[in-house]
Amino acid sequence: MAREKKRIPLKHSHAVGRHGLFSDRRTARTVIIVVAVALIVGVGVGAWVGTRALSAKNSLESAQVLIGDLQTKVTTRDFAGAEADATQIKKDTANAVSLTSDPIWRTAEFVPVLGQNLTVVRELADVVDNVATGAIDPAVKFASTFDLNSLKPVNGHINLAPLSDASGIITKADNVVKAAATTVKSIDDSSSIGQVKAAKTKLDTLLTKAQGITTPVRNALQLLPPMMGADRARNYIMLFMNNAESASLGGAASAWVILHVDNGAITITGQPSTRDFTLGLPTPITLDPTLVNLYSLNGFNHSNNVTIRPDFPTAGKLAQAYWLRQSGLKVDGVISFDPIALAHLLNATGPVKLVNGDTLTAQDAVTTLLSTVYTKYSNDKVLNSYFSSAASAVFGALTSSSPDTNKLIAALTKSVSENRLMVWSDHPEEQAVLSKIQLGGILEKTNTPSTQVGVFFNDNSASKMSYYLKTTAALTSTVCQSPDKPTFTAVVSLNSHLTAAQAKALPAYVKSQIYKTPQKTRTQVYVYGPPGAKYATFSNGGGALATTLVGSATDLGRPVAHIQMDLLASQTGTFTVTFTGSAGNYGPLEARVTPMINPMAVTLASPGCAVPAK
Repeated sequence: MAREKKRIPLKHSHAVGRHGLFSDRRTARTVIIVVAVALIVGVGVGAWVGTRALSAKNSLESAQVLIGDLQTKVTTRDFAGAEADATQIKKDTANAVSLTSDPIWRTAEFVPVLGQNLTVVRELADVVDNVATGAIDPAVKFASTFDLNSLKPVNGHINLAPLSDASGIITKADNVVKAAATTVKSIDDSSSIGQVKAAKTKLDTLLTKAQGITTPVRNALQLLPPMMGADRARNYIMLFMNNAESASLGGAASAWVILHVDNGAITITGQPSTRDFTLGLPTPITLDPTLVNLYSLNGFNHSNNVTIRPDFPTAGKLAQAYWLRQSGLKVDGVISFDPIALAHLLNATGPVKLVNGDTLTAQDAVTTLLSTVYTKYSNDKVLNSYFSSAASAVFGALTSSSPDTNKLIAALTKSVSENRLMVWSDHPEEQAVLSKIQLGGILEKTNTPSTQVGVFFNDNSASKMSYYLKTTAALTSTVCQSPDKPTFTAVVSLNSHLTAAQAKALPAYVKSQIYKTPQKTRTQVYVYGPPGAKYATFSNGGGALATTLVGSATDLGRPVAHIQMDLLASQTGTFTVTFTGSAGNYGPLEARVTPMINPMAVTLASPGCAVPAK
């Protein structure tokens, strides 16, 4: 029998065991090392990113502070300080971009939670740097070398070349600022920490404020050269409004000045008064029947009533048509001005002497032109001549003397902000610009960026009693309390601040030529609600001789309540009008009112709103 071979089983030898054990240990060590390295790298990257983020944050915050400081310095014409700020802003923003644009930073942007914060910081840094290099630096350099005195008239001529040179630079800067504002608004910071969100909000606010500087300057530089006859000669009507006889846009258009402008040279070619227009003719342009009916108690069929609707393009077109029919000359545009704006200008020119020897100063111009003159003269022809003389004297001082340029700009800016200086152009490309800015004298067509409620007055007494009229308006919006159906309320009061004895002693020319027994003042009041709203209610608060709701209508895309109020001396009449709106986007509440001799006292309230009324 064959011997059976004995199989000796292979033992799980120590050698094999040691090999497996060593392998497991090496794997563990490798994992530990990899994890350790990853942790070290992660900590290193985190420290790297964190350090750079802190540095970028500091640079951006420094730039933002300097941008705000620079805007103040530009406004106050501290150009040396502005240049220093601009240089430092460029350094800060370049540093922030460098810190947030390396590959490690960009890779870290993919890390959950942390990533969006890094992305927002990088995008903000890019925006600020673009503004610094594309807008701030060139604009400040130009502003610091631009000599405002180069715009001073010399022998009635204004050099337009500096304006044309400035236009390209400021237009580019404005485009950069607008693009930056759009970019910032589009940045998603929904998952960002509070500090990052606050930085975005602050930059958004700064850019909005910057647009408030660059856009008006851009508009002015675009408009001025062509409107001053750079391309061809132009003709304009200047309506010199009499605020003692109130009209929606300020006052009756009692005196007219015809201007001829050719490549910056300005001359007066005529000074008609309303008495020079042929009476008894129909309105020179066709108006919407609803509009005619709304203002029928004053009417558009007289040249001094072109300003009774709170829309300067309407006044411009009517004035142009009246003068075309009367003279055969079709003007290129219409400008408004009043004695209060004239007083602002006298701050820049100094006193002026009139033909009759009187002297007008910034301190007495309003009283002289709207009150004292009526105690000296009662003849229409003489009065109109006096007003024309005043307009000519100030115009002459502006174009042939050396007014303080800073004061002149301040005077014009103030006149625009008070809606006393307005412009309409017959040239569509110019009117397109004017229609978007306050200088155009147009109510907003939407409720953004602001929700405007208007209160406007038209004297209906054939008097100059608006000089003694004080007015108030308390406007309230419930947009934030009832967003689905907001209510807009206007509480309006008119006060005749004269005693009966004072009223009796007034010159006959000042008193009502219609309502003599009793001697009263009649005012047509038009309250305009927001676009898209509806007229709701009227209530008479009493105090006046009579207060009547004449009716309601729609004008300029807005609901309008028309109220008639009769006042005796010392009386104060009050009424309330409400409008209702629907759900939608509403900006801060804002008042648009007739620029009176005694500025209307306005209060605004929007309970529950985080954004205050304007």
